[in-house]
Amino acid sequence: MAAETDTQADYIRKRSFDRAYFKDMVVAYLRTYREARWPEIEDLLLDRVSDALNEKQKREFIKSLLKEMRKEGTIVTVGKTRGAKWVLTPSSSKKV
Repeated sequence: MAAETDTQADYIRKRSFDRAYFKDMVVAYLRTYREARWPEIEDLLLDRVSDALNEKQKREFIKSLLKEMRKEGTIVTVGKTRGAKWVLTPSSSKKV
């Protein structure tokens, strides 16, 4: 019985949420705090990304997600390199 429970718990940890879940988290964070730098985004999402990925893959997933959100027009990057931060686009911040 314990082995089966461990397998089920392991499956849940390794199963990833869909991309919309992560995007919603980023939008909710930005609505609350107006902006976010990389460490804040990483802190928000890293432990929720599938445990099937290693740390490097998890970070790449987050980068990819932010890039996708930027291309969709949900967020914009302000600044460059280490000082960069993400904010909602004006149209995204008005949506409820």
